[in-house]
Amino acid sequence: LTDFGFAGRRTTGGSEFTMKTACGTAEYVAPEVLLSIPYTVGVDLWALGVITFILLCGRMPFDDENKMNLYKKILKADYCMEGEEWESVSDNGKLFISCLLELDTKK
Repeated sequence: LTDFGFAGRRTTGGSEFTMKTACGTAEYVAPEVLLSIPYTVGVDLWALGVITFILLCGRMPFDDENKMNLYKKILKADYCMEGEEWESVSDNGKLFISCLLELDTKK
């Protein structure tokens, strides 16, 4: 879900395809990109979680004008699904988001 200029080519067989380029829009970037560790296509699932969050409640899950504070929130997966805007969102919708905004990349 990033600029195709950063796209990589995955070949068949072999080990998991990993990338190392730090890229992406700050509010959508996955923790592993911020930590500068090799990452997989799983970062796109994180971005999908951010997008779904926005579509269901109308605001960003991670938001702060100060970039360092924003990054701290992302690294902790510090988001909230409470309040009036979440009352009409199904439990399955909330579960979908929480599964995508997961810090454990193995999950």
